[in-house]
Amino acid sequence: ESVDVAANLVGALNIQPIQVGDRIAELWDRIDQSIEKLETRPRIQIRARRMRGWWVAAAALLILVAVRFLLPSDDVIKTSYAQQIAYVLPDGSIAHLNDGSLIRLKTHRFNQSRRLKLKGEAFFEVEKGSTFLVETTNGSVEVLGTSFNVYARGESLEVHCNSGRVKVMTDQDTTVLVAGKHVVRNSSGGLVEGEFSIASEGDWTDGKFQFKNKPLSRVFSELERQYDVEVRLPKGLGDELYTGFFNDHNLDSALHNICWPLELNYEIDAKKVIIQ
Repeated sequence: ESVDVAANLVGALNIQPIQVGDRIAELWDRIDQSIEKLETRPRIQIRARRMRGWWVAAAALLILVAVRFLLPSDDVIKTSYAQQIAYVLPDGSIAHLNDGSLIRLKTHRFNQSRRLKLKGEAFFEVEKGSTFLVETTNGSVEVLGTSFNVYARGESLEVHCNSGRVKVMTDQDTTVLVAGKHVVRNSSGGLVEGEFSIASEGDWTDGKFQFKNKPLSRVFSELERQYDVEVRLPKGLGDELYTGFFNDHNLDSALHNICWPLELNYEIDAKKVIIQ
């Protein structure tokens, strides 16, 4: 009787059997659908393209760096204040560099292309051969075989031809000089020609600096480079014109040569010179 009662109770509960296999299959279907949605989202593809772009850019940068280090760089020859040098170029030509000047060239192929850049002042003795080109900020000088002086500081460009022929070029003008002629670039970029004494030109290579109607600011700037000093001028004095010379052997003597004709006084205080 007890067994019959228990059986009736179980039947009344109406418990349904769990379909485990069907439930697992349903879960796997949902996981597969989620994965397919993730794989087809545009942002994943965009990121992949971006990653490829970064790799290409990085590879290009590495190539550029490698080329930069493998190719020979320009050679720079320069002088500091109170220093002059005579530099023999690969073709046998000589560049005499004044104080505070520099030339930049590709030594490894200079004989194939005789080209250099100048900042400052230099006197050139050029061996005969192919075109010899001196480039400056304000113009270029082209020769075949000659000797000439180039002054290229700030906005100034002056060229003196000692022998042979010299072609001077700016953005606005071009001229050809023969021995004894010189040219000065004016404020508008034009070239103004004149004559000079060949016997005196290039004297700075022997320590003698000559000036003809040059502003005192330029004269004292040259003295600063030769003696590595600082010159202080009264306001407005730098525009006065000076004709004369000084040597680079003695500072006191050089200042006397400049100041005495103009009735100026000077005081030397270590590395400073005060003009009164």
